[in-house]
Amino acid sequence: MTKKEPSEEEQDEAMSLRGKGMGMMSEGNNEEAINLFTEGIKLDNSRTVLFVKRATAYVRLQKPNAAIRDAKKALEINPDSAAAYKVLGKAEKLLGKWDDACRHFEEAQKIDYDDEMVELIRDIKPIATKIREHKLAVERRRKEKELKERIKRVKKAQEAQAKAKAEQEAREKEEMKSGGGPNMFNFAGGMPNFGGGMPNFGGGGAGGGAENFDFEAFMKKHGASMGGGMGAGGFPGFAGDADAGPSAETAAPPSQPEPTTAAAPEEPKVFEVPTDDLD
Repeated sequence: MTKKEPSEEEQDEAMSLRGKGMGMMSEGNNEEAINLFTEGIKLDNSRTVLFVKRATAYVRLQKPNAAIRDAKKALEINPDSAAAYKVLGKAEKLLGKWDDACRHFEEAQKIDYDDEMVELIRDIKPIATKIREHKLAVERRRKEKELKERIKRVKKAQEAQAKAKAEQEAREKEEMKSGGGPNMFNFAGGMPNFGGGMPNFGGGGAGGGAENFDFEAFMKKHGASMGGGMGAGGFPGFAGDADAGPSAETAAPPSQPEPTTAAAPEEPKVFEVPTDDLD
């Protein structure tokens, strides 16, 4: 409903209708009272009292929802109307909204003390208190349930994270065992199998010929072909310490044979035949 700015005549007429409506209510004619209050609201809808009186008539006719609408409209116009809180509480009491009714009665008492409100509050306070306690208990259980569910979700996420971490660590260990790690000597299954024996060691297997291997005889036979023999403190063909001679990187390259020029073919010899024998 749009608020209008009534003229002085309209305001006076609205107040006249209010008086007539209250007269109808005192006679018990609440329907006619509602009609008169409605006409007054049409002339001036800024009057809290018109909405409060019409709400009161609705309560007497056992129409709580209509009464609640008028009471809330009256509170929009004047939030400090004790009469509006009172009629609102009565309408809520008809609907069994004990907690709301008690709360609005108590609000009305704060604004304007009324003996009638004392009786109403005393009648519904025990019920309202039980309802409030029940609402608090329901809200507490709801929050506890939400907390348990949240804890459960967090725990589940932590377990999943721990499981993923354990699986990752297991994969890394397996990769290390299978040769994927940094240890270059970690051969799965032992030393690699050199088919036919160790290279250039006489064809025997790595296990069978090693015990009977004659190193001195081997060096006599193959030393010259192993690139410089034994270096001091090293293995055949590998540089030893600094006193063993120049390393492969600093050693002078082997001398190349000087190219030879091909010999010119010999000219055929001409034999002179003695001419004396031909005479």
